[in-house]
Amino acid sequence: MAEAGTDMSREFRGVLTIGAERARELRKRPIPVRAVDLIGRSGDFHAGDWLYVTSRGHDGGQAVLATGAAAVDFDELPLMDPEAAVIGEPELLWRHASSEG
Repeated sequence: MAEAGTDMSREFRGVLTIGAERARELRKRPIPVRAVDLIGRSGDFHAGDWLYVTSRGHDGGQAVLATGAAAVDFDELPLMDPEAAVIGEPELLWRHASSEG
């Protein structure tokens, strides 16, 4: 069975890239992706379109972490409050094992 985050019937319209520090938090639980978290973005998306959420490490490596629906249009991102959510509740593609018991 495929998980919701890997649903191939969705059409993805863009990519949001977050830094490694925020990506570590996202891997633990599905937290909102805020405008301030973004270090890159691409695509021509509108509110409601599906996006990939990727992270970029300090070495330049990039990986897809989650998917989610855009809360705003691509063109609105520079005008947003930095704390506003771009994706409310992303769907993680995988979870890392918790370091707690």
